[in-house]
Amino acid sequence: YGEIVDLPGCYSVAPSSEDEGLVTSTLLKGDFDGIINIVDGTHLKRNLHLSLELLELGVPLYLVVNMVDELEASGFVLDQDRLMQRLGIPVTVISAKNGLHVDTLKTSLQQIPPRGTYQVIYHPIIEQAIDAIIQSLPDVSLNPRWLAIQLLCGNEGVLALLSEAQRGQVLPIIERAEFAVSEKKIAHSLKGLIYSYRRDAIQQLLDGVLIQIRPINQKKQITHRIDRLIMHPVWGLIIFIFILLGVYTFTFDLVGNRMSNWLEGMLFNRMATWLESFLIDRGIPSNHLFLRLLMKGIIPGVGGVLVFIPNIMLLFILIAIVDGTGYMA
Repeated sequence: YGEIVDLPGCYSVAPSSEDEGLVTSTLLKGDFDGIINIVDGTHLKRNLHLSLELLELGVPLYLVVNMVDELEASGFVLDQDRLMQRLGIPVTVISAKNGLHVDTLKTSLQQIPPRGTYQVIYHPIIEQAIDAIIQSLPDVSLNPRWLAIQLLCGNEGVLALLSEAQRGQVLPIIERAEFAVSEKKIAHSLKGLIYSYRRDAIQQLLDGVLIQIRPINQKKQITHRIDRLIMHPVWGLIIFIFILLGVYTFTFDLVGNRMSNWLEGMLFNRMATWLESFLIDRGIPSNHLFLRLLMKGIIPGVGGVLVFIPNIMLLFILIAIVDGTGYMA
């Protein structure tokens, strides 16, 4: 139905890394018809922060809630229609792993989605600062409210778009708002206050939308206990070191070296000896250049690489297992 640009995953449009900077740069160019915002259904409270920022941008938006199979396994279901009604944008639930409802999403992409109607109303100090920034930047091409909110959040990518004269108008407004928040002890920072309002907005959005239908099953409870242990700031690091040592020991000592030694014996003792005898029996002298090149050069050279294949194979398999369980991430 057109070209889809896949951007790096991020939690905010305020760039804190090169990947997030690419997302911000693409959004600022505005060379697209709409956005497909894919969120993790098992971590909606965290992932919807980005969704709110995209809604504030005021562009056509699809919200795609992924991993609904994992969400249901955790004992929750999502009221898709109610969330759609509250946000004013199309909401699709999918499981990319199982292909659930992916075809429905593809079909819906034939039409450009509407712009969302949901808007977070912030603290009066922030709203006053937003109005002041909008008035000081009358000629901007982007959504002025989104631009003002991003400037108040300290988005360096947005600030870099402004001219020196525009920065001279905007920065004092931000400083006054920051001072007012600090003076009245409303929050630790302006950015923190905006974040807390978004967090409360997400909580209200999910009230009656994210519904618990049954307690978390035993398998999930065991998984959560394991997660708490292996991601512990102290014990988690120790466990990680032991897992790496286990992978190394299995690959290069317990199994890998035995397989390599067996392959080395097959190549250099049996195969090389048989090949040398075969060629000599066919009339090639033992001091012939070709035979010396083969026995002293090609076989030892290639064989010296081939004997590492078992180690590399085992290492890749074990890393794939560790990565596939989600532990590496």
